[in-house]
Amino acid sequence: MENTSLENIISSGNIILNEKTLNDNPSDEITLAAETGSSTSLPYQGDTAQIYEELYEETIPDDIIDENTILNHTDDAAVSPAPLIHKLPLITIVIDDMGINSQKTKEISSLKYPLTTSFLSYASNLNSKIEYSLASGHEIMLHAPMEALGNVNCGPDALTTAMSLQEIKDNLKIMLDKVKPIKGINNHMGSKLTQDSERMTAVMEVLKERGLYFLDSKTSAQSIAGDIADEIGIPHASRNVFLDNNNDKEYILGQLKLTEEIALRNGYAIAIGHPKSKTIEALQEWLPALADKDLELVHLSEIINILNL
Repeated sequence: MENTSLENIISSGNIILNEKTLNDNPSDEITLAAETGSSTSLPYQGDTAQIYEELYEETIPDDIIDENTILNHTDDAAVSPAPLIHKLPLITIVIDDMGINSQKTKEISSLKYPLTTSFLSYASNLNSKIEYSLASGHEIMLHAPMEALGNVNCGPDALTTAMSLQEIKDNLKIMLDKVKPIKGINNHMGSKLTQDSERMTAVMEVLKERGLYFLDSKTSAQSIAGDIADEIGIPHASRNVFLDNNNDKEYILGQLKLTEEIALRNGYAIAIGHPKSKTIEALQEWLPALADKDLELVHLSEIINILNL
């Protein structure tokens, strides 16, 4: 397939990848295919939106439990109270995987609300994409790839359990230097690395040097990242809700409603989504209506500052 502009690729849907590509081929090839529409010789073919939305994604069960998360609409769901300093309960929406899909990144960045957008360090034209997001009033994070359980391609720059502690620190610093200005990081995948106390300590030591916060995406219920952050003295928080495990608008609106309920009950809620087609549609509908719901949308740093007083 002949390379063409990203806009033409998106409209035509001409991209060819398959499961083997996602798991076995060099990560640079996959990223190039996603950005430019380069094909592989492998037989799986799907539309561009589908490929983008599956690229480097770890399958997350809907029922990963965080101590602050309401999983069902029940009266006895346990949540931990947050300091209610603000007059309204606070919500943060973090959008992960920013930068890889140029069009979807632009659509998220055009939402002029206090979103928190988390960029992958290996995206092309990263500085211009970040500037566009900043111009809309977004807070910027690094979405740091970390090793997942199972045979999952975590993408370029990933921190792995095979690395020495110094390699973890050096590679994280390289990523941090690519994505600026940032206030903090969260893990991309990472269900394996966030259970490794030595390597998460190395991560937190770098964040302490840089004065950055850590958001645990909670891709594993066994994550110890928050405990390590406490030990090192890093401001931190954990994700409460995944918005778009299903790329279905009604499902995502339901997850946003769940986020509201957690915030009303808990004083705050942190939700993570991705630059997916239906997520964008849901946010376009949900964001303008938030002002009438006695809830306040804020950058992640605002919640983290309150939680870590």
